[in-house]
Amino acid sequence: MAMFSFDEQAALFDVTPLPNQFILNYLPEASGDAVRVYLFGLVACYHHEAISDLQQMARELNMTEDDIRAAYRYWERKGLVQRVADNPPQYRYQNIYQVMMTGAQAQIDPAYEQFAEAIYGVFDNDRRLHGKDVSQCYEWVEQMRLPPDVVIAMMRHMVQKHGKNVSMKKAEQMAMRARGRKGADGGGGAGDFQARPDRLERQQEGAGEVGPAPLPDRAGTDDVQQVASGLAVHAGCNPARGG
Repeated sequence: MAMFSFDEQAALFDVTPLPNQFILNYLPEASGDAVRVYLFGLVACYHHEAISDLQQMARELNMTEDDIRAAYRYWERKGLVQRVADNPPQYRYQNIYQVMMTGAQAQIDPAYEQFAEAIYGVFDNDRRLHGKDVSQCYEWVEQMRLPPDVVIAMMRHMVQKHGKNVSMKKAEQMAMRARGRKGADGGGGAGDFQARPDRLERQQEGAGEVGPAPLPDRAGTDDVQQVASGLAVHAGCNPARGG
């Protein structure tokens, strides 16, 4: 046992310092779930007894363990959190001012790096994408449960249809419509998008703004392959040749 510790009720009445730099520079681009996870973990940094394991954190935040891991992968890419162990997972919070002043290197996420390279390739370097644009696309993978191949193929379709200056807001609305369609009115969801992306886009335009909706479970492997292949063919590329 440590020589010094807080009273066991201290976490209920204490305060947790949050730098303004987090609020100004990191919070605006982060998803709500990512912010919730970061803040809840920050409390545990000061009060270790507040959270005992990932399962408890998932219960407290009403999130899945996979969602929490995805949120921490986001903060790892930002350089604010370092994963120091996997089983059980352990995370070390970095000092925000130190990260900004020293330019500390963020941990590499191979899956994200591969995805980002593919998204940049969709625009053929003719449009200078900001990091937040790629991060937004990756949120459709980690939060909407759309497979990476589907998001990449969807962006190819959007670029072909609307040009390389297509708005990310329009693309996000289509992603939400594609995922939310499954089971809503007998449509095929992602499979329906694969079969008729233009029809889905017209429905999106007719419906106006697409608000958040409960998302179904991740599509099965066969659905994923059909979606990726169908979108890729519609966008004018041959998935068998990789582009």
